Amino acid sequence: MLAVHMDFSRTTSADCSGSISLFTQHNNSASNNDAYANAAASIEKLVFTFSEAIRKAGFQQSKTDYSLLTKAKGNDLQEIERIKKILLKCLRIKDLGDLKYFLGIKFSRSKKCIFKSQRKYAVDILQDSGILGARPEKFLMEKKLKLTSTDRVILNNPTKYKILVGRLIYLTVTRPGIVYSVRTLSQFMHEPRKPHWDAIARILKYIKGTPGQVFFIPIKTMEIRFVNKKDCIKVEILWTKLIKPCLPTPPHLQRYELSFFDQLSEKEHVPFVLFYANNNNNNFINNSTIDERLEQSLSKILTHVYPAAGRYDKDECSILCLDQGVSYTKAKVNCKLENFLEKTRKDLSLASLFWPHVNKNIDQTNLMVSPIVTAQVTEFECGGLAVSLSGSHPAMDGFSDFKFLFEWARVCKMETPVEKINFLSFNLGNSFPTRDISGLFKSTYNPSIHQDIIVKKFVVREAAMSRLRKTCIDEACGALTFQPSRVEIITALLWRAFIRASATINGYVRPSLMDFPLNLRSKTSLPQVHNSMGNFRIDVPIKFIPGETKMELHSFIILIRDTVNKVVASCAKASPDEIVSTLVNIYNESVRSPEWGGNDEVDKVLCSSMCNFPLHDTNFGLEKPALLFFGTKDTQMFWLHDTDIHSEVGVQMDLKESYMQLFECDDDIKALTFIRDANL
Repeated sequence: MLAVHMDFSRTTSADCSGSISLFTQHNNSASNNDAYANAAASIEKLVFTFSEAIRKAGFQQSKTDYSLLTKAKGNDLQEIERIKKILLKCLRIKDLGDLKYFLGIKFSRSKKCIFKSQRKYAVDILQDSGILGARPEKFLMEKKLKLTSTDRVILNNPTKYKILVGRLIYLTVTRPGIVYSVRTLSQFMHEPRKPHWDAIARILKYIKGTPGQVFFIPIKTMEIRFVNKKDCIKVEILWTKLIKPCLPTPPHLQRYELSFFDQLSEKEHVPFVLFYANNNNNNFINNSTIDERLEQSLSKILTHVYPAAGRYDKDECSILCLDQGVSYTKAKVNCKLENFLEKTRKDLSLASLFWPHVNKNIDQTNLMVSPIVTAQVTEFECGGLAVSLSGSHPAMDGFSDFKFLFEWARVCKMETPVEKINFLSFNLGNSFPTRDISGLFKSTYNPSIHQDIIVKKFVVREAAMSRLRKTCIDEACGALTFQPSRVEIITALLWRAFIRASATINGYVRPSLMDFPLNLRSKTSLPQVHNSMGNFRIDVPIKFIPGETKMELHSFIILIRDTVNKVVASCAKASPDEIVSTLVNIYNESVRSPEWGGNDEVDKVLCSSMCNFPLHDTNFGLEKPALLFFGTKDTQMFWLHDTDIHSEVGVQMDLKESYMQLFECDDDIKALTFIRDANL
């Protein structure tokens, strides 16, 4: 913290030292007016001198807040000392050391956080208002409270109301949870009435319950991640901050109830990243406002998807939506995008370097106290961006993640007003409330975690798909009574190749369990949850039993179709309780049973289809992505998605190294795949 010393004089304007003297007669109003005018001129000169010095030192002035000047250097002590010396040449300054108390705010710090508290300021407000001995309130405002400018009688002394509102506005510096309520009451300062006074008294009683609430600011230092010495890729973290909703979350929405489906989700963050090239006809990526547009549009999205900016409550059955914010990181990398894309053809796992860097500190032990959403934007040399988003699985499934990302891009490109953003509902927990699950399942599900996962990608062309479909139908000799979809054909082929690889490794054909996530939003008769945020899905377990299912491709297709249809039929017209019962029975016969999920002699794999999700239409104003990358890199699974040519299918394979080597030699896989210079 630096203090700038100023002495004001009615006879002298500020010089470059910023030092003046002020001598006035208190009984001479004209002299006082002159002194104040000179003082104002001196302050103006001081601000100008300070701004010029800072700009010359390399700081950039924000276009949205002219009082903000920034320079991305992190906690560089040498840079801080350099700035001090520059300011010392043109201003009288004094180094007061670490910030401890400033304008009624107490600051303290640890290695990881800075703490801000206005406890004394809050207690002073309560004492001056006579509320110090009142019973605390648990909620800021009564539910469904409506305040108007014509309610009942006008207050006899509106000044006291205005003073209280003004003091509460300053208290929001460390209490973001009261912003909405205080702003609402500030609309009636011109003519406050009795209901307005009652509402402000309730806010004071709410503050009485937690007068010492602390606001945390995470300390983020510049971090450089050196990775893969062979490829010499270096990702440099410039800064990390919290992006919050542009409008405060109303009090009645400050608790979001999780659902039964959320309870069953894996305790993990699921990241994905999109890479955007700097095309010649694309000027937006070189626009200096791109960072501001990305941040502003994210803030707008969070105003609608308010749980994403919250934190899990202690009971882990709800999210406290107090606008704590999304972790947002800006980084840069020391290579060109086109060179990086070329390297990913040999090692696609390099794309994971661009996942939000804060995710590396998140695991099962601290997931429920970590941000719900994390994001990172990484800039390549000579243009090009990697935009990464990661959602906490107990709050968001793939549908929620991709809707969030797609709408963020659309709002960024179109600059959509916040009041027109409306693409998710938040009522899944109402239809499927959390419950005690301790006695529902036969065993605890522990997914297999692998450390040696290799990631590769290929494209299935339309011609190859048509040829494979015809061959499959012909070889079935009438056993295939339906037209198989492209997802069914590719999934069957991948699963069969996986089983073949396992047989080669283990010396015999083993049972196999494939989980196939099924989005239930359009599969039920519950229209209120068709666009719900959360985990409204069933991981359909499809069982391969050697001897029962033949190794012909059409046999796998029929098995996949029949198993999925059976689950869909059981949920189509079912009540919420019946859907829960269906899920419990399915899991107890598969992933939660000792014979399947708990059996090491059963090979397990996942296949997640994102076909028909508009991933390649996710356009931030940077045109379509050149590369998509998904996954957690610790599970054997397949990811299916549309490419930029929607009749084709992109396949990402996350497999153990031993399986990947056999996959690449499989004749069916070689006949199906096609690597090209197109967007994946």
